[in-house]
Amino acid sequence: MGKASRDKRDIYYRKAKEEGWRARSAFKLLQIDEEFNIFEGTTLILLMLIYFHP
Repeated sequence: MGKASRDKRDIYYRKAKEEGWRARSAFKLLQIDEEFNIFEGTTLILLMLIYFHP
């Protein structure tokens, strides 16, 4: 990817990288769970699977 492609990435991509997540989807899941509490106690297991999955 060229420099122009990197400049156009969205805020969630940048925030995920700043917080050490491998993908923006992990950050988005955290955000959705905070707002709607969709995982109810399973968040840690789900996020560990996302983070450590190759």
